[in-house]
Amino acid sequence: MDRTPLSSRPLDKLWFLWFVFSQPLTAVIDGQAIYPRHLVPGFIRSLYLQALEFSKDTLMLGMEKQDPSLFWFKGFICLEVFFQLPLFFVGAYCLYYSTYKRARFTRETGVARREVQCME
Repeated sequence: MDRTPLSSRPLDKLWFLWFVFSQPLTAVIDGQAIYPRHLVPGFIRSLYLQALEFSKDTLMLGMEKQDPSLFWFKGFICLEVFFQLPLFFVGAYCLYYSTYKRARFTRETGVARREVQCME
């Protein structure tokens, strides 16, 4: 199957850029709501605090203050980091290589091979 270049698919290029730019934002900014604070480097922590100050996001500010009534939101952050973040990589891969049927992924550990349905 011939690969259509990403430059000739403007909508796919837009989605690809969204997937690529969302990866570090999810991992570095949103994920800090669930990461242990002692594992986060100081400069990344300050970036997170600046983002909170700029956006004034009440839910993320509540997570920063460790509000116990936001336990449900912590679950959504866990889903974002452990489910959505890996799918950002899958989506970017599928759009870049124009694999609309199936993309084959091999784990680095060699433990398992799986096929992931992409954009059918």
